[in-house]
Amino acid sequence: MAKFLKDGDKKLDETNDFEIQAIGAGSEIEDIDWQEETTFNKVFDVLEKKHGSFDVSVLDYGDELQATVTLHRKSASHHYRVLIA
Repeated sequence: MAKFLKDGDKKLDETNDFEIQAIGAGSEIEDIDWQEETTFNKVFDVLEKKHGSFDVSVLDYGDELQATVTLHRKSASHHYRVLIA
């Protein structure tokens, strides 16, 4: 069973390689980006600089962490899924 991680959880500061998927309105993957040797929090900082404010939820599935980033801009046509690569 998955559980939500809270801000400040040490797992968000563990160094990993990440796959960042831009997900379109129809749930299709529109674009994929890679960030190497970084943390969830640093990935979130990059997305904030690029897009402004957003909501984020991170689920811990035990053997996998997955974040969903929803942009606050009304004109946003997609959201992001962030996975450890």
